[in-house]
Amino acid sequence: MVRRRAQPLHVRGHHGRGRPRVRPGPGGRRRRVADRQRSPARPLPLDLQGPRCDLGHHGCAAAYLNREDLERRASAAAGRPVTFDDLLRARSAADATATRLLDDASRALGHLAATFAGALQTTCIVLAGEDVAALTGSPVMNAVIEDRLRPGPGEAQRCTLDIVTTELAFKDWAQGAAVVGIQAILGAS
Repeated sequence: MVRRRAQPLHVRGHHGRGRPRVRPGPGGRRRRVADRQRSPARPLPLDLQGPRCDLGHHGCAAAYLNREDLERRASAAAGRPVTFDDLLRARSAADATATRLLDDASRALGHLAATFAGALQTTCIVLAGEDVAALTGSPVMNAVIEDRLRPGPGEAQRCTLDIVTTELAFKDWAQGAAVVGIQAILGAS
């Protein structure tokens, strides 16, 4: 398979609770989507034996990548409230539970990035979000992507995937919402 250079795919991460995203509804009308429903990749199964997300899906993308789900599982394991920042500090101190939870999240992100890159035949993915930097570039994520991009039996060319990470602040979310609003007013899609 020969991959062409395509536009980067932007996968956005956690925006914070209570900020709904506007998404086209039936007949092109706009509808507000609650935070719990906003991501089409949210129920994407990665491991049917994996942890359960807050909506009850086993091993879905949100179960591994949603900040609240990570914090809930870490808190249950520790027997006390644990924040995402606490998880990062615990991983730095070589805590086995924190390392496992964050490695599982990195593995899930690697599977998602490779899946989207393969489906769209792109060679560049932009990952943006508040917590994305803590998960990308890890040996676990790199191993997953390397494994997923290895040539198949009938392929001669090795695929490459550039992953670019960036923080995503409220300003970025607001600019995106403004673009969608302007497009709606002008009738652009």
